[in-house]
Amino acid sequence: MIGSGRAARDAALETDKIMMEAKTMRRHTKNLVALVGLIALPFMLACDDATGPEGPARGVPGGGGPQFAVNPATIEIGVGETVQLRARLNGEALDAGALEWYSSDPERVLVSADGLAEGLAIGSVAIIAEHGGLSATSTVTVVSRNRGWDDEEEEPEIER
Repeated sequence: MIGSGRAARDAALETDKIMMEAKTMRRHTKNLVALVGLIALPFMLACDDATGPEGPARGVPGGGGPQFAVNPATIEIGVGETVQLRARLNGEALDAGALEWYSSDPERVLVSADGLAEGLAIGSVAIIAEHGGLSATSTVTVVSRNRGWDDEEEEPEIER
């Protein structure tokens, strides 16, 4: 019995030691997070939506660079529906075939070489257009279009 009391005391001391180390690590982590925040703060304050530390951003309104955008910027379509995306550079329409078009998820929205986007599955996808080193994005959200029941169609039976 004497040995078991010593083992319990040793286990309790080890547990206390581990708890103290965990508290120390949490304190160091909080200090590190605060330090990173203080270091990053001047950089965040030096930037706004249109500029960065190096100066105006390209393609950002008010940024002084080329204005490149895809229209519509956001759109909602149904599964199986299509939308023609168009791009403008400095207010002038561009031939959609002269651009490179990409889908962030071609299994949800497929985009053709001329900017025709087709909804394949429900979800939101970024469609990216590139031209002359610039890129712009349109967000296409594919939804389920509930068209209801035609009077001539029979409503399916629901098992209860």
